[in-house]
Amino acid sequence: MPRITKVRKARQNQGFCSSCGTELKKGMPYRWIKFRYQAKRKRCMADDCRFRQSDMTTSDKLSRFYAANENIEDVIANSRKFLEDSTGEEFAGYLNDIKEALEEAQGEYEEVATEYTEGAENILDHFSESEVADEMISKADQMEEFRGQMDNIIDNLNDVISVCEEGEQSHHDMESALDEIESEIAGFDLY
Repeated sequence: MPRITKVRKARQNQGFCSSCGTELKKGMPYRWIKFRYQAKRKRCMADDCRFRQSDMTTSDKLSRFYAANENIEDVIANSRKFLEDSTGEEFAGYLNDIKEALEEAQGEYEEVATEYTEGAENILDHFSESEVADEMISKADQMEEFRGQMDNIIDNLNDVISVCEEGEQSHHDMESALDEIESEIAGFDLY
């Protein structure tokens, strides 16, 4: 995994931010990462342009897995912004957005698990034993496990949504529901 290098002042124009497209002019701060045999990826210092876990890998499968989790985190963060000013019914709408993000992530987990399984089968077709194939099978199994855990999270979320729609949930209860979802998603990491 590459490290993030921060530059306080660019000595010359650095091109454009790979995230937002802002021109990185001489004297501006920026950050960059570089993978082996690839060009530098440069970003401006805006918070929205920070490098995320999905940016820090060259594996398409891992990048998609991390991006799905980051999307859930973003939707939850957006819901937190409006938590104090929303009624139970309005907050149920935000929870439905989270539910959609969870379902999208669940689909992504399934696709990535299938790709890992197919890759492992292809390796095993040509070689009798392989540590790489075993690792791919292990990752596919983890993805399927995460997908199953996501079913439980969605079921719990449906219960919270129905209570919110009835207007019987306090802001503290809504906050704790978001915390619970975040903590469960934080445990989703491939080893």
